[in-house]
Amino acid sequence: MTIATVGDTLEAAIWIDGRETIEDRVRFQKDVIASLETYCARHGRAIGPVTWVEKKPGEPRVPPVPAHIKGPLVRLLVAEAPVIAEPGIKIVRPGFVHDLEPNDAALLRRITRKQYRKAYPDRRRYPDLTDRQADTLINDLGPDAALATLRAMRKSDLI
Repeated sequence: MTIATVGDTLEAAIWIDGRETIEDRVRFQKDVIASLETYCARHGRAIGPVTWVEKKPGEPRVPPVPAHIKGPLVRLLVAEAPVIAEPGIKIVRPGFVHDLEPNDAALLRRITRKQYRKAYPDRRRYPDLTDRQADTLINDLGPDAALATLRAMRKSDLI
């Protein structure tokens, strides 16, 4: 077995049958990402952003559906992630949130989760944000909005 190097794409997949809840799918995705990260940790590698593709049975590079997988909409949920670092290489993540002090980044994540929950109170349809999802929202809002939020929180002593 060869070990992935920078530029390779790691893949992992899980069969889904169309009856999964949003929570099931989120759990599946977390499990697949965890398996990719475990591989990387074991071999001193790091992955970039994970992308997801649903493939139908019979498409190229899709194995036969296992006999125990049955459902209204059987698909192979495939995760793909580029290998971006090898041992000894420091990973620098781009984005505003990664330039913040750890306490400020954690505070912004809490604020983002709280505001998200206010906007989307149905936890069944909208599971809690992960750190990665919160960071994406913070980066999308931009430095000005994030700093204004921190200043407002400090002034109001709501921290």
